[in-house]
Order: sequence, then C-alpha cells, then structure tokens
Amino acid sequence: TTQVWKQPRNEGQRPARNKEGAAATTNKATPSLQTKSKLTNTKMVEEVDSVMVKKDDKPAEAENEKEEYETPPSSDSKDQDETEPDKKFEKEDQDKHNDLLTPSDTTATRQSNTTKFVRYNNVAIVTKIHGLHNWQTLEQGLCLFHYAYNHKVLYDIIIFTAEPIPNEDIERLQKMIAPSKFSVVMDNRGLQEEIAALPPAKYQFLLNYCNITSTDHLTWFSECGEGKIKYRLAYNWQAEFRSLHIWHHPALKDYRYMFWLDTDAFCTKPIEKDPVEYFIQNEGVIMFEHFPQAYSNMKIQRKVAEGFNHTICELKVSEEGNFVVKLGSPRHCHKRGIPNIHGFLHITDMDFF
Repeated sequence: TTQVWKQPRNEGQRPARNKEGAAATTNKATPSLQTKSKLTNTKMVEEVDSVMVKKDDKPAEAENEKEEYETPPSSDSKDQDETEPDKKFEKEDQDKHNDLLTPSDTTATRQSNTTKFVRYNNVAIVTKIHGLHNWQTLEQGLCLFHYAYNHKVLYDIIIFTAEPIPNEDIERLQKMIAPSKFSVVMDNRGLQEEIAALPPAKYQFLLNYCNITSTDHLTWFSECGEGKIKYRLAYNWQAEFRSLHIWHHPALKDYRYMFWLDTDAFCTKPIEKDPVEYFIQNEGVIMFEHFPQAYSNMKIQRKVAEGFNHTICELKVSEEGNFVVKLGSPRHCHKRGIPNIHGFLHITDMDFF
C-alpha cells in the first residue's frame, strides 16, 4: 500500500521491439480473474482500488441501443504542469510542499521500507513536464518515488519536456536517483516548427481556434479556445502528446510496460506491494487509480464508430476490477460521452495499444 498526494491543479505504428526478456525472472502464476479482495490488498493508493483491465476482457452489446443520453458534465481542469509559473509565489509554494512532504515519523517509515521486489525487463517510469519552471516539482516527486519504490527495482526513468533543461539541473537529479538510468527527452520540434508542419486544414483550424490571422506571435502560453473556454497551447500540447505521440515515440521503443506518474503526484510512504509485478503476472492491459475522471466530448463517438464500427454506450468497472462495456451500432449513443481514466497514475502494456 502506498499513499499518493496530488497538488491542487490550477491551471503510425509503434517501432518494432525485441520482446525477448520481457517475461518475469520468476515463475508466473496467472489467475483467470482477480477478486475484489485481491484488488484491495494490492491497491496503489490508500482508500482507492487499483483497477486492472485484462487482455481477454470482451465487451457486451448494448441491450437497448435506441436510448440516448446527454454527456455528463465535465470536470476537466488545466494541468498545473503546463501553466506559466508565477514567480511571485514560486518560493512560497515550494516551502509549502517541503512542509507537507516531511515524514512525521522517519524511523517508522524506514523500518517499513525493507520489502524486496523482483525487477522485470522492459519497464520504464515515464512522466512529462513543460520546462524548467516544473523542475523543482519533478525533483521532489522523483526523490520521494525513488525512496518509496524505485530504489528497489531501479527501473529506467524517462522525462519528456517541451522546453530544454540545463545540463546542470539534469546532472543534479541524476545523482539524486542514481543508479537508476535517467534521460530527459525533448517532445517537440519547437512550437513554430510544429505549427509549420500542420496540414492546411489543421493550420486553418488553429487560426480559427485562436481567433488570429497569423501564428507568428503564438507562444506555448497563448490561450486559445471556443467561446469562454480557453486553454493554453502548452496544456493542449501535453494532452495531444500523452494521448497520441507517446505511443509511437522512439524513446520508448525498447520498453513494453509504462509506469506513468504525473510530476505532481507524490508518494508519502513506501510501496510495500509491487504494482508492476501484479500487473505483469496477471497479464494486464492497463491498471489505474481513478475512474471515471470526467467524460470525453460526445463528438468522440463518431471517431470511435469510424475506427471500430461500434460506439461505446456504457463503460463501467466490475466488482472484479475489469471494464464492462456495452457497445452500440455506429448509429447509436452519439449523445453520450465516454468516461475517462484519470491519467495521473497508470501502468500500461504499450504493446497492446
């Protein structure tokens, strides 16, 4: 069991990979189905069940495809990691984080941090920041995560960033979490370069979306949107990167399992049961902490229908911890949003996706 404290928010095909060595180094016993008690005992966050979707889970057809419902209200909010820093409060906020994350009982914490885990191959710890203004938060989070978990298995850590990070900052963090292999990867070609590479239709959409006639003055912190709802381009980029580009990124081509952890999700005590081992031994597809976290726009149903010849009329989590899906024909359920997994903490089999 571990606790995760989360800061308040404000703001092609995968390359071929050598699968040899992806199996565990111990004999695996794969249960056909997890029980509720198993999920409770292996949950990653206190008082919240981790949920694992298995490869052989199959959706059911919707019993009444003609019913249609409006999209539930969205609770989406801007990600703090992708917002422009407020210099005035930066030091004050960091002091608050240090106070919140100081262990109240150091002796007890260290005594319970002796569990030994098995290290699996092709596993990477992955997160993303926008730039240097997120670096202190990243250092805090990885330091805690290293102590709570990763010093036992030493999985590689990959940090994606939209803006360059000075070498001295990278070297300091590398020393802090050594001997884990650590790399910082640029996740774009530069904003103007990304805009220049857009096809004409998407470029015109961007002009309309930002209500401009030229993109020359756009920055990562320009706000664009429809009506009163606007988002910074930095926030939109991280959403696009995490939902699309990351699954094909060359930096992850040698890995099968991705343990994603947002930079502002902090471990507050040691992890005593290994979530990666549980996930791999049970042949999971995705394991996560929070569902549902908001709903997609109902427009997504059209794209789902085009890709899979079905729509998703209902999506729930069963008592056993697996997704239960009711599908509709391409003509139905277009007024329903699709519930989302909260993306701040999840383990994913990237080969499946």
